[in-house]
Amino acid sequence: MPAKYKIKNFEQNGAYHIFNRGVEKRDIFLDDKDYKVFLYILKMYLLKKEDAEKGSNPFLEGSTLQKGRFYGEVELLCFCLMPNHFHLLVRQTGDEGLSEFMRGLLTNYVMYFNKRHDRVGSLFQGTYKAAPVLADEYLLHVSRYIHLNPKDLDLKASSYDYSSLHDYLGKRKTNWLNTDFILEMLSHNENKAYRNYFDFMASDKVDIKMIIGDISID
Repeated sequence: MPAKYKIKNFEQNGAYHIFNRGVEKRDIFLDDKDYKVFLYILKMYLLKKEDAEKGSNPFLEGSTLQKGRFYGEVELLCFCLMPNHFHLLVRQTGDEGLSEFMRGLLTNYVMYFNKRHDRVGSLFQGTYKAAPVLADEYLLHVSRYIHLNPKDLDLKASSYDYSSLHDYLGKRKTNWLNTDFILEMLSHNENKAYRNYFDFMASDKVDIKMIIGDISID
């Protein structure tokens, strides 16, 4: 992957498409529990500390996960977890925090995965990649690109459980996900924004890669 996706310094209020895949293109999620653990780590980091501490830790026994650590510093705008890779669209709302957020997320997940599946060594293909999102239109299309990933599995994107598309269509409310930042680009009326996003997802008139560039995982 080109060096331009290896960002060392993230800017305050900057938005980034972050992605990576398994080493040797191997699966990084083997079953439903693996997906849920990755999402659980995201949830615990992004909730307010007092809300995160209300729940027990069903997956990460012995983990040093700092609940609520990145609330107010990092916002997750959308996501999609695929069998051998993941996509996150995030904003660094504080002065810093995104690098530590990603390090904590991936370190905790790898420790869990290796212990559960009795393996050692790297799980991901090098350092995660981060592409800056520099314009609102670009941001909107990156979210569409991320949400359409399940089509690579011959699945209907709107019925895929491991992405944030349900939240963008008004079918689910995830309290550690910020959908307003993108949906309000389409309408300040919530129900109309959901309808407009559905129409935007269904449109086949625009070549996404022509707009967002070559940021797909080959």
